[in-house]
Amino acid sequence: YSTGSVSGDDYIGGLVGYNNGGTVNKSFWDVDSSGQATSAGGTGKTTAEMKTMSTYTDSTWDFMGESDNGTDDIWGINSRDNNGYPFLKWQGYKLEQAVSFTVPDTVPDTLTYGDAPFTINASSSANLSVIFTSSDPLVAEISGNTVVIKGAGSATITARQDGDGTYYPASSSKKLTVRKKPASITGVTAADKVYNGTTAATLSGGNLSGLVTGDIVTLTKGTGAFASKNVGTGKAVTGC
Repeated sequence: YSTGSVSGDDYIGGLVGYNNGGTVNKSFWDVDSSGQATSAGGTGKTTAEMKTMSTYTDSTWDFMGESDNGTDDIWGINSRDNNGYPFLKWQGYKLEQAVSFTVPDTVPDTLTYGDAPFTINASSSANLSVIFTSSDPLVAEISGNTVVIKGAGSATITARQDGDGTYYPASSSKKLTVRKKPASITGVTAADKVYNGTTAATLSGGNLSGLVTGDIVTLTKGTGAFASKNVGTGKAVTGC
């Protein structure tokens, strides 16, 4: 194939300037970059078509990543190398792949510490195995393809395919936000007292609820205060 600019006074063409009876098959030139709409042989294609693998595989060129036209893998094509035009395998370039990463619809955008583990899925367009990693295992831990929420904060989950002899590496990421789990204290009581001119209250008891199974949380006794220092019954008490 040809992509270069072509100019001259006589016998010019996008791929072949003059044909003395020969046959040109399965060959192409870029009508945009060459500046030539005609040729004495070959087929003219736009730049976009010249950078599309099917342009060549439809003419039985043997490409990496397909087997319909053979398995010698003579040619390859990607968007990053050789300006997007086909390259020969011996040049050392590889094919691109894409990683598709999905989280179940049942998983909310913002998670809460204590939420159940959930499964994530990813696949490679090259059908190569994908692994998952977490930027902060203290927030979200990965076990195979299961995400286990370990704490509040944010973490980026990455689905990664490291590539091989044919394909470049690829990855896809999603950010998880985990908020704190609400907990509550019940059963706190204030002891009766004899008027002493202060609002100080002595607190006792108390139970924590809403904890995640396995967590160890200590309830520290604080100080309390009656609504006023005056004598009364059933007085409101606040604690801190």
